[in-house]
Parts: sequence; structure tokens; C-alpha cells
Amino acid sequence: MLSNVSDESGQEEVYVRPFPEGGGKWQVSVNGGAQPRWSRENEEIFYVEGGALMAVPVATSPAFSAGPPARLFSDPALDWHLPSPTYDVAADGRRFVLVENAGGGSRAVDPRRRELVRRVPRPRAELINHLPPGT
Repeated sequence: MLSNVSDESGQEEVYVRPFPEGGGKWQVSVNGGAQPRWSRENEEIFYVEGGALMAVPVATSPAFSAGPPARLFSDPALDWHLPSPTYDVAADGRRFVLVENAGGGSRAVDPRRRELVRRVPRPRAELINHLPPGT
């Protein structure tokens, strides 16, 4: 399976298509989407909608199916108009790194407390835990 972005519906949306055999497609975003990423276990697709990171539970076998998208969090670093991804998903699928230029310098921030952690000479790397509510 391959995720991609297309504007064939009139706005950018995230789709999944069989690969390499082709044929068929499934839309997984509902209000626009960009920068799709698969979880390591292929059980979720993450994408950016506006300034929010979204997650869609998926199954790829025996046939593809997708659940409803869920908003994980919002952050100004999640700019869906950029052609390159502004985030990445950790191997556990529960943490994310966001990259943001911070006015000539860069910074690493814990977004749960929104406080400066340390200065770094590259784009800001922000680690966010994606944990179920109440954990």
C-alpha cells in the first residue's frame, strides 16, 4: 500500500492505493490533508490537516479499511502547505518530532509545558507523546 496526496476532489486529500499492482484507491482524510506518514506497524496513517496532526487507524489485510480520522494535537510547526514533511513519527507510533525554524535560531521544546528546553543550531526538534487520554 502507498499513501499519497491528490487534489482530484477539489482540495488536497490523503489517499491509499495498492502498490505495486495498482488499481483501487481509498480516501482517508475528510477535511483536506497533506504530508501522510505510515506507522511502523502499518496500523495507522498520520497526516497534517490545517495546523493539526491527524491519525487514522487502518487495516491492510485481508483488504484495506480505514477508521475515522482523529485529531492528535495542533502546533504551528505543522504547516500543511509545505511540500516537505514538517514532522516524523517515532518507531513506537506514540511520539513525534516536529521541525520548525525559530527566527534564525532553533529550539527544542517540550510542547506539554511549552517551555524552552535547550537551544540547538538546527531547526527545532520537538518530541511529543501521543498517549491515550488519562495516561
